[in-house]
Amino acid sequence: MPEYKTLEYKKPSTKEIVKLPILVHFHGGALLIGNKQTGLPSWLIERTLASGCAFISADYRCLIPATASDIVDDLKDVFKFVSSTTFKGDDYTFQLDEDRIGVSGSSAGGLCAYLATIHCSPRLKVLVSIYGQGGDFFTKHHLSVKKGGLNFMGMNIPELNPSDFSSIMYPFSEGMPMRLGGPCSCSSEKPADDELQPLLSGRQLPGLLHRLARTQLSKKLREILEGPNPTVQDFKNAIPKIKHGLFPQLCIDTQWPPTILIHGTADDVVPPEESRNIKRLVEEVGASVQLIEVEGQQHGYDYFVPNIEELEKENFDAIIHFVQKHL
Repeated sequence: MPEYKTLEYKKPSTKEIVKLPILVHFHGGALLIGNKQTGLPSWLIERTLASGCAFISADYRCLIPATASDIVDDLKDVFKFVSSTTFKGDDYTFQLDEDRIGVSGSSAGGLCAYLATIHCSPRLKVLVSIYGQGGDFFTKHHLSVKKGGLNFMGMNIPELNPSDFSSIMYPFSEGMPMRLGGPCSCSSEKPADDELQPLLSGRQLPGLLHRLARTQLSKKLREILEGPNPTVQDFKNAIPKIKHGLFPQLCIDTQWPPTILIHGTADDVVPPEESRNIKRLVEEVGASVQLIEVEGQQHGYDYFVPNIEELEKENFDAIIHFVQKHL
């Protein structure tokens, strides 16, 4: 596989050739930075393996210059590869057990999990969203131009100058940029300042949708948001039909798999309303869904908060029990 489609996989210890259910995980990083080893949820890995499932963390190309459509292509390749490959290690060999495959993702990886559910084959049996992005793109959080400083994961970020980022934002004033993110772009630590700046510019400016669709889409959507009584249908009508599949909230149907979401109520990076919206939409189509709201916790709390295993054991156990039930 190409570099950006590499996998990191773990499985229960055994010397036999076995068929296993598999949970595929996607990392966060605003779709801009990160890799398959970035911010892995150790609590989920440990519980997945203990339940007898394999856990695979997969890479995907990051935005700039890749597009959301490129990322979707990578997600398709991941599931095609995982479902047809025999994984061999020093003392084990395993394959996917028929179609027993699920998906999980943290932050922007949650958006990848939603997109995989929409576009990938085989159909996924279960979805785990860990403070996942993409539950509602039609909000001020994503669309409004931010004036002055802002809070980001408890940090105060001063106002950014848009001209400082013109080379990496649509329409790319200096031509197509070199790849900003990728499998080797950062470690599994909090992003360094120079990595945070372009990430934060996506909040300082409504630039995420530019990078997703490479159009002046955010401007159109912002005008709708600022108009009288905007509806989801208004936003949908403004988005080219070919791009609807990049917006999870437009694609949830009766085939949606059982879904469990967990989100901190103090999240200022991906507001908890995004997970609440996904829960509401999944309920409307009659699929099984559960949302765990973690009172007072920030974005990435399960990775950065000391003693989180002790604090959140009950919630983490509930998630793996949900996965076991449906996978």
